[in-house]
Amino acid sequence: MNNAGVPSGAGAAPLLDMDDAMWNDTVAVNLTGVYLVTKWVGRAMRDRDQGGSIINISSTAGRRGLPDYGAYCATKFGVVGMTQQLATELARHNIRVNCVAPGSHPTDMMDGTIGRTANRVGANTDQITAAIRSAALLRRQGRPEELAASVAFLASEESAFITGQTLNVDGGAHMS
Repeated sequence: MNNAGVPSGAGAAPLLDMDDAMWNDTVAVNLTGVYLVTKWVGRAMRDRDQGGSIINISSTAGRRGLPDYGAYCATKFGVVGMTQQLATELARHNIRVNCVAPGSHPTDMMDGTIGRTANRVGANTDQITAAIRSAALLRRQGRPEELAASVAFLASEESAFITGQTLNVDGGAHMS
């Protein structure tokens, strides 16, 4: 599993007002970090010649644009695109490359995003959390074990005919 992420002020300011250093730092962690890990792991898997599965972690913010999520959305979209590109290149080596796009799960990073969004729109964090929950068809945030189960499935032989896909794990908040 390949998971890297910094929020880069997600939910705080428009892209046009983003500091260039924040943009560059976000690209370095969220996209270049995933690229470098995948490059080295992919090479090792290819050279071992036994196939395998690479799973990248993006975000549902990488599936559609969100106001004031600038660099975060752009880099997470990049992870989805890189997943598809690598799937086309590594399939001949029997290496599957897939992606998981988590929605809202209770994490420190999500708490920060909720707080920044609340400040920006003049609401409290409970109101923002309630809005996030109501946007999901299942009316709640995900649990860590549910996210882990999606990754375990993509790593398993049960998903042996799946590659180049991004699985939203968000309780039905985003469907694609």
